[in-house]
Amino acid sequence: MVSKIMKTCTHFIDAEIVDGFWKPILDANRVAGLRTIYEQMETTGRINALRILWKPDGEAPKPHRFWDSDIAKWIEAAAYAVGQKYDAELDQQIQHLIHLLEEQQQPDGYLNSYYLAVEPEKRFTNVQWSHELYCAGHLMEAAIAYFKATGNRSLLQIACRYADLIDSIFGSEPYKLKGYGGHEEIELALIKLYETTGNDRYLKLSSYFIEQRGRKPYYFEEEAAARGTSATAIQKLEYFQAHEPVREQNDVVGHAVRAMYLYCAMADLARVQGDESLRDACEKLWNILVSQYLYVTGGIGSSSKNEGFTRPYDLPNNEAFCETCASVGLVFFASRMLRLSCDSRYADVLERALYNSVAASMSLDGQRFFYANPLETKEYYNLDGVSEQQYYTRSSWFDCACCPSNLSRLYTSLGSYIYTAEEDGIAAHLFIDSSVHFAYDGAQLALRQETRYPWDGKVVFTLRTDRPVEFTLRIRVPDWCSEYEISGKETCVREKGYLLIQRVWQDSDTVSFVMKMPIKRVYADPLVLEDVGCVTLQRGPVVYCVESADYDVPLSTVVLSSHAVLREKQEVAGLPADVVAVIGTAFTACTKHPDALYSSDKPSYMPVPFTAIPYYVWGNRSDGVMRVFLPETDKCQP
Repeated sequence: MVSKIMKTCTHFIDAEIVDGFWKPILDANRVAGLRTIYEQMETTGRINALRILWKPDGEAPKPHRFWDSDIAKWIEAAAYAVGQKYDAELDQQIQHLIHLLEEQQQPDGYLNSYYLAVEPEKRFTNVQWSHELYCAGHLMEAAIAYFKATGNRSLLQIACRYADLIDSIFGSEPYKLKGYGGHEEIELALIKLYETTGNDRYLKLSSYFIEQRGRKPYYFEEEAAARGTSATAIQKLEYFQAHEPVREQNDVVGHAVRAMYLYCAMADLARVQGDESLRDACEKLWNILVSQYLYVTGGIGSSSKNEGFTRPYDLPNNEAFCETCASVGLVFFASRMLRLSCDSRYADVLERALYNSVAASMSLDGQRFFYANPLETKEYYNLDGVSEQQYYTRSSWFDCACCPSNLSRLYTSLGSYIYTAEEDGIAAHLFIDSSVHFAYDGAQLALRQETRYPWDGKVVFTLRTDRPVEFTLRIRVPDWCSEYEISGKETCVREKGYLLIQRVWQDSDTVSFVMKMPIKRVYADPLVLEDVGCVTLQRGPVVYCVESADYDVPLSTVVLSSHAVLREKQEVAGLPADVVAVIGTAFTACTKHPDALYSSDKPSYMPVPFTAIPYYVWGNRSDGVMRVFLPETDKCQP
């Protein structure tokens, strides 16, 4: 019997983006980002490591266990770019990397630059920490992307040979290892590989990795004992989401990126197999994640110690880790939940992450990146003398460089997150100026979306069709939107946060959807201790912050009055011309006794000009400090 999930599952349709907000970001990624990453991979030895030249007494840098994943994610990103607009230089670089991978793949299919060069005798003996399966998963995703973009099967053949080897080693059969990777990724990649090739063994192996995780006896403990060490010497099993079977996990724990990749795989497996109970497990974890662990910017993972989650409502601002890869992973997870159910709850979070934590992660010129995305920064004092850096800034590269290529592959595939094909039509999840082509009931259709979102709330959809056709257009009403107007109300109903317009569509039919975009004050749940008595601003999907570039007083003294009249302003110096800032009057707290550190007198408040800018553009004009949440008071009148 076909399950309900199987009947209602959807797939994303790739759209061409011409959007005024995203096009400059995507162009910067394509022109500068991809090339910067490739150059850094050459400079740091990642590409050379594929030649397996490292020797203990040689000059080549020793490979890291995860270097191959950086290369694979870059190939995936570049493949999407080549598929959209052919670039001979990018394609040549991809083929050069494929050639190196092909040369070094072993007769049995094994392929990992670290283990082939450094510890060839220890293959698959430390899957808790080795990243072998993680790197293999990214290789599979890269191979699928390049095959779909170009039709070239060379990398796909390499990936399938490696997948076949892994399938011969891991599984439930008595002669196989009962393990699973310490860093999830291969699970979702295998499902993609199954959907691309039709090979059932890849789906079965992914299901095994997911279902075996967290079962007793714990494989990581057995594996560590065989090495003469402890599985939890560095991190508890919760760090790997390996403490309980996935269906029984009742909290969001551990390393944030690992968690997102696991949840992605669980959602994909639920969709492909029509597994209602696994879908329920995803829903449970989703609800916990967004109600207790999600930052207002769409960042996740509050602690740098485990690059992940601590306890519910522990969302510090200055110490917030919010790794770029975790935000990217959240977008992946949200998109997969959308495939299970066209519910605006998932698209709302996807949008929040995209327009804030994700968009902030790369500089406007595409050459520098954030690894972490805090909600407040302070000046460094460098008492240990290790670094002369004074402020938190974007970097051109990192020792652990997972984020730049992960961000790049999301950007080059962004067109695939705007729409899904539904059983009864098409759903618009994101408002991005774009065009998409699709077929429905034998008709060939093109849907044009025109908008200046997120700066303007008007969206116009225009349909072109080769013949009249009846279907449903779903348009999301965002969670931030309380007032909107739409043409054709007589045919419009609302379901799971979407407006459903069902009609017989004619060529050139249009629908106008207009959302009011007031400046809103946003408050955290009082259980978020750092934000008690504080407020942040949001207009549309864009969260705002204050940056020292706009102030002559310390940001720590700036207080926003609850009575302040706030208004919009464009053309802020140093920012793109279409960026909408928020201005008004705030106050700075001043002591009445400058020579006294403490006093029984309350501070006085002096008015100062107030400027808040979108969080995603902070750190592009000059080095300095920033904060998202500000103290709010009703004592001061503007």
